Amino acid sequence: MTLNSKFLVSLNGGDFIFSKKTVSLVIATLVIIVGCSNNDSNDTKKSYDEKVANNEEITGLGVEGYVKKRTSNRGFLFEVTKEHQMFKTGTLIDVRVDKETMLDELEVGQNVSVWLSGNILESYPPKIKGLKIEIKDSVN
Repeated sequence: MTLNSKFLVSLNGGDFIFSKKTVSLVIATLVIIVGCSNNDSNDTKKSYDEKVANNEEITGLGVEGYVKKRTSNRGFLFEVTKEHQMFKTGTLIDVRVDKETMLDELEVGQNVSVWLSGNILESYPPKIKGLKIEIKDSVN
């Protein structure tokens, strides 16, 4: 091996020589350890579903749009009116909720924000679970 492929490290008056392979392995290990560390707060790590189960407040950005049609006592058709990371403007979504009471004050034409969770069923329109609905105002 040539001298260029080795690193000289001096610690406490002693000299150590490491190969590039050894140094690369140590750096890769440190990157993996730091990348897998658990530094996030519990609040950001909890899923929306866990927060609902524990009656905690759901925060963050919901999908904005308006109620196009009630589809059942626990569902409604929702049209996205503001671009979202998951949905484009104009996308129709069939939102389902666990509790009928979540839809008690919901009327066709209302502007709402909806917090969604779970798998998006590949159908037309896509179906997804609604966890929180915030009524903004009426379109009338």
